[in-house]
Amino acid sequence: MKVNKLVLIVLCLLSFDVLANQRATDFRARDFITKEKIQLSHLEGNVIAISFWATWCKPCIKELNYFKKIALKNKKFKVIAVATDGPETSAQIRGTVRKNKWSPVINVIHDRSGNLTSVYNPTGIVPFVSLIDRCGNLVYSSQGFSQGDGKKYKSKVESLSNSQCKESK
Repeated sequence: MKVNKLVLIVLCLLSFDVLANQRATDFRARDFITKEKIQLSHLEGNVIAISFWATWCKPCIKELNYFKKIALKNKKFKVIAVATDGPETSAQIRGTVRKNKWSPVINVIHDRSGNLTSVYNPTGIVPFVSLIDRCGNLVYSSQGFSQGDGKKYKSKVESLSNSQCKESK
């Protein structure tokens, strides 16, 4: 049993290395609340957080509330909240979004098929966030949310907002 846990931890850590510092995979979706069409590549020029969450996950809700605060102050920061709820809790998504006043500041997608989760969050663990720089590159991924992470994200977003795209050779 201990060996299985160790293997799982190693695979999780390797998945972060595989995901970081590569071009973000483009996708199209429809906002669950506003019904607005969202295409990742159309947001290029902004720093983007893709945050995987579920209605039953308290750390997810805390993380998204921090992202909302950052987005309200930084117009070059966009948040896509990907709800991973299954059929038993999907009816609670709209209420959770309204209660926390995320929309329209945060775009909310319900990933019913799991396709987006399989690309950006291969472990399926929530909360999980991927940060994409202004050039469309996946530069950071993290799972979990704890005290102090809000400040860390604010710092990362500010740094990415002020950075220039590297020219390809």
